Formats: sequence, structure tokens, C-alpha cells
Amino acid sequence: PCPRACSFVQPWLGRHNTPPRKHSGGRFRALCMTGWLSVDDSPMKLLLLVLTQQLFVPAGGQELKGDSFKPLAAGTMCSLKAQLSYGWGDMPLQVCFEHCLKHPECTHFNWLPGSWCHRYRNCEASVSPSWSEGQWMIYEVVRSREPQEPAAPPLVDAAVAGTGSGEPAQGVEELEQETQVPSAGDAAAAGPSGLQVPPAESATPGAPAAAGMGDPSCWFGDFTAALCCNLARGPRGAESCWDGVYTYARCCPGAASAGAAVSIPATAAGTPSVTTPQTVDCWLEVSAEVGNVKFNATDCCNTQHSPYGNLLCWGGDFTFERCCAQFHAQRCGIGRTLEAAQLTLALGLAWILVVLVLRTFGSAGVGGGGAEGGSAGEDCERLAVLDNAKFLLSVWVVASHLRLMPEAQMLLDGVCGDFAEFHTRTFCLVSGILSRDACSPRAMRGLAFRVVVPLLLWCIALEPLLLRVARGYPLLSAGLFARKVVDNVFHAEASRVIWYWFALVCWRLWACPLSALCPWARLIVALAISALAGYAKLGQTWVYYAKEGAFKMNMALACLPLFVVGQLLPLRWLLDRMPMTWVTMAVGAGLLSATYAMHKSPEGLEFMDDIPSFGWAHLPVQYCEPREAAALYWIRGLFKNALELTKGLIFLLLCCPRSNSILTTFGRHSIYPYLLHPVVLDWLGPVVKATPPACQLLVLPLVITAVLASWPVRVLFGPFLEPVWLERLLEAREGPECGGDTAHPNGSGH
Repeated sequence: PCPRACSFVQPWLGRHNTPPRKHSGGRFRALCMTGWLSVDDSPMKLLLLVLTQQLFVPAGGQELKGDSFKPLAAGTMCSLKAQLSYGWGDMPLQVCFEHCLKHPECTHFNWLPGSWCHRYRNCEASVSPSWSEGQWMIYEVVRSREPQEPAAPPLVDAAVAGTGSGEPAQGVEELEQETQVPSAGDAAAAGPSGLQVPPAESATPGAPAAAGMGDPSCWFGDFTAALCCNLARGPRGAESCWDGVYTYARCCPGAASAGAAVSIPATAAGTPSVTTPQTVDCWLEVSAEVGNVKFNATDCCNTQHSPYGNLLCWGGDFTFERCCAQFHAQRCGIGRTLEAAQLTLALGLAWILVVLVLRTFGSAGVGGGGAEGGSAGEDCERLAVLDNAKFLLSVWVVASHLRLMPEAQMLLDGVCGDFAEFHTRTFCLVSGILSRDACSPRAMRGLAFRVVVPLLLWCIALEPLLLRVARGYPLLSAGLFARKVVDNVFHAEASRVIWYWFALVCWRLWACPLSALCPWARLIVALAISALAGYAKLGQTWVYYAKEGAFKMNMALACLPLFVVGQLLPLRWLLDRMPMTWVTMAVGAGLLSATYAMHKSPEGLEFMDDIPSFGWAHLPVQYCEPREAAALYWIRGLFKNALELTKGLIFLLLCCPRSNSILTTFGRHSIYPYLLHPVVLDWLGPVVKATPPACQLLVLPLVITAVLASWPVRVLFGPFLEPVWLERLLEAREGPECGGDTAHPNGSGH
């Protein structure tokens, strides 16, 4: 039988936590799919699980189709994929999604995370990379737990339930289910998490029995009173048992007097308080990945998802209040912040010592790149080392995103994981080096024609029109197109990597007022701005659909000190006193390897998991005790910048080639792989799956980056990304410009 009567679910793309509106009718025609089912992988198909009495199609909308079912042979992994086109994200359509798969290993399925529907922890889930592009999503769940026998007669017709022999029945049957719209009280009792998922564990000893526990129709399948009404699981029992129809008040009226449970105090607002008498180890699988979903506090407690964090993480004993209260009680402590302060001071002293040694014993040589040029900030010649660095960092960035694909099985994928985040801040450093004369008229003209105009062309024409058609999506209606353009321009949603382009514009503009200060004052002001901005929700790429702030500004402000350091860095002086030799490269590789080993050690993983990447306002800092710990959280952000700057300087000064080569040519056009590689990765799933793990690390990212920076791709996309034609239309073209070049990485990969 289908596990629950339907609760309301609204299509959820950037409109989370929308309370369900009352439907005009009280009856639903539900489709209960039986047998082995799968869905075509085409992004143009939408699996329709349950319909209301009539299909609502808005003006200009497409008709929903659910024609991609096909039977699978017995023994095939039970799997179902549901797909949603971006164009449906804002439809005023109330659809009740529910289905059941008649197989003992696939009993319950919930689709679309939201306040009324969430994934249970005892599932395997994978989210398509296209989901983070804001275009469409694939959400796949496989449940691997055999259900219990129904404790009461099912709510659905026996004809739909099949023969009862355990063999999967075939076909699709329709049934009508009498449901009721949840009242405000029931909705409040239902709690914040999605509500159709059964508890994970068996009955807890000492929990109230089912006898006399409210409506007997509440209990069937995995839903038992012993599990759902147990107050040890929360102030309303197991929150995952309740939905808009089955509530704690309806099913467990006698639970409070039945005894045995551990209660959790509630605040005046009805929310569980921070301190609980019972603890739950929420992060047992802190390093384990289920598909591309990690059960770690950094993601699960991120309030950019919703006021209750990532609703994909919660179910049964695992609730936002319990897990995130514990998380911040442990991680907001002043001790970890003091450790970060000590390490930051140590890194600063180490670099001061290096500069003193070079000033005392170093001698000018030919390490700056030979014939290829002088300082990027002092004359108009380019340093080949910078273009080489841009290409190699682009390869690293592509590898970092490739490892996130469901098909990827990358060798040593940790090299491209959190440790590789320094590629983002190294690009910021390079951008600062190439933008020292940011306020001159020539530099501002270069900013307009080489950064702002291509950015607008990408957000208005390329991404919502040409690339959308190339991906196989239909064109958006005029209204949806206008909204998409607004989101692209003001919320940086054209790509998960587009934030860096917006950041580059901001840095170049902010550099003008800062240039009036002396060098040390500029750096101090940049650090202060970055520290204060970490406490404000101004937008990050972790949750692409969040509408906080504009331009994903948290990431731009977090990296501002790196841009200022690049403007102040005496790169020519450092390169001349650190000539490139095999010994130099070996020292650099050894330092990076030692840093990686420390990062991947158990102590290093635990420590780095407490260090924020681009601000911390999205974390539930209200649980920090004492309050001084939250006030000093900025020190951890300062350490993050210092650590990534150190790794970036080691790479740039000791490891990166300095002579002209084909890498230099590709590096000068890093904007192309920066913007286009997410689109290419969406198309390369079968290729990635067929590629050996070692080649996924070493070969495939290199090939993708080189191809996207090659001449044919530049000819095709050059009119949009390098609009020289527009500059020629407005004024006569001038010679090469100092400070007009830009570095275009693809950002953090989130």
C-alpha cells in the first residue's frame, strides 16, 4: 500500500518553505505505481507521480507528461528518477506527489526537498550537477530496507496492493484517497522537516504501545506507535512520521501519559531549546558520501537552505535542533578560534622570515621569466608565469568539479577536494597582480569592455537562450525569461561559477577608493571589511537558489584581502630572488605535499571542518556558547585566507613554470574554460564513467581545459566573451593596456 495519504508539495526551485495553500477540492486522484519502474533520463521529461482531479496548466505552459515508465527485469536495482524543468519552478500549481514501488527494498520515496517532503537518511541519493545550474534537477532515491508488516488494515484498496505475495504487481492503478487539508495547528505540530518518511530504527524499548494511541489508521507498515509516539525522539515523537494528514495530536493523544520517554524542553515559540537531555551522534558518516550528499554539519546546518538547514539531512532522531545545537556547542568554542589565531600568526611570521632571508641573501637573477616580460604592474609586458598559472589552476578547477559528478571515480580525489580550494584564492591573487592600475581611464575602459559587457552578454543572451537550447531545453516564455535574466544579473545564478566575474567587477571598483591609502592601511581595511561581511548573509554559491543579498557578495568580500595582496605583492622582486630550478620545484612540491598530508590527517580534517570558507552567517550561530566565541569567529576566516594564500604563493613562486609555452597561450584565454566547463561536464557523463580513475585526475581535466581554450572555441564564443567588435564600434582600438587583463577562474565549485 502507499505509505501515506498525500500531503501538499509545491514544485520547489528557489521557493522553499512556502506553506501549502488550501486546495479547492478535498479529494485527489492518486497514481500508485506498482512493479519495477524506471524513468527515461531525458531532461525534457517530467515524471508525474500524482495528479489532482484536473491538470492545471498555466497560460503558455507545457503539458505535464508522465510517459517514460518502462518495466525492468527482476533483480534490477530499484531506482526512480524524477525530473523538473526550470520553467515550472514558479508555477502556481499544487501537485500532490506520492507513489509506492511494490518491492520489499523500495517501499517509500519522497521527491523534492521542502518543508513538506524530504529524503530519509536510509536512502542513497544523487543530485545532478545541472541542479546547481538552476535549470532542471534530477533527484534519485534508492531505499534499502525491508518494511514491516502492516500493523493495521491499509488505507488503500486491496486491488491496488497486488496479490500480497510479495511479487511486484504490474501496471499503474488509480485510486481515490480521502484526505484533509492540514489546519494551522496540525501544520505547526508537524514540525519543520519533510513528513512522509518512516523511522529508521526498530521500536525503542520502553516506548508507548500502540494500544489506545489515537486513530488506529495511523499505524501501518513501518509506521508504528512505538516509534512515532516515542517522546525520546522529540517533543512530538518522531517528526518524520507526521504529514499534513497524520499528526502527533491525531495519532498520539495519550503518549504523554504513557510514560517512558525522554522529553525535550521547548521554548515559548514551541521550538525545542538548545540544550537537550539526550544527545545524538549526527555526524557518524562525516566523511562518507551518499551520492553527492554529505551528512556533515557544514551543509546540513547551513541556514541558506531554509531556516531549518538542509532538509535532506533530517529524519527520525536526526533533527535540526538536536544536531545543529550539538554542532555549534562543540565547534563555536573559543579554543578552536584561538588555534586558528595561533596558526595565522605562525604563517604570517613565516612569510616575514622568508622575505628577510631573500632580502639578506637573495640575489637578482633571471627567475622572473626571462625574455617574456617584466612586472605585470610596472610595465605593459606580461609575465608568462601568470598565464601558465591561470591554465594550470583552471585544470585543477575542472578536476574539482569533475569529481562531483555521479559518474566520477577519481583517483586521489581528495587532491581536488577541500585541499584544492586554494585555486580560487590564487586566482584572486593573480587578478590583483593584473589590476594594479585599476583606476586609470584605460583600466576602467578595459573593465567595461572586457569584463562588464561580456558578463551581461552571458547573463542575458548566452546562458538563458543559446546554451539553454544547446542543452535541449525549450525556450522560456517571456515572463520566465525576464525573471531568469533578473536572477542571472542580480543573484549571479547564470552559473555556479559566475560569482567570480561579479566579484572581479566589485574588486576593481573598490580598489579605487582604497588606492588613496598607504599599502598597509589598504590591507587592514580590506581585512576589516572581509571580517565584518562574514556576519551578514550576502549570498554564497553553496545554495544556488538562495536570494540573499546580491551578486553572491559573501564570496567577493571574503576574497577581497587576496585581491589587495595581489596589488601590493612585489612579484618581480620575489621571482628574481627565487630562480626556477629542479630544487626549487622539488621544495615547492614537498611543501604542498606536506600541507596535503596534514590536511588529510584525522586531526587536520577535524580542524578544517571547523573553518568557514566564505563567511559564516549561514551557520546557526545562535547556538554558540559563549557569545564571545561568535564575536571572534572572524579569526577563523582570517586563517582560511592566510592558509590558502600560503598554498597559492608556494604554487606560484616554486612550482609554476615561468617560460613561454603552449600553456601560456591557453592561459591567456582562461575565461573560456572558466565559463564553459560546467556545460561540458553536463554532457560528459558517459565519457567520465568510461574513463579510468587515474585519467579522471590527470588526463580528462587537462584535455577539457585545453580544448575549451583552443582557437575553434574562441571563434565560436569570442563575440560574446571578448566583444572586441563592440569596442571598435564605440571608439578606435588602442594598444595593450596595463591592468586591463583579468584572471578568470571558475571559483570554488559550490
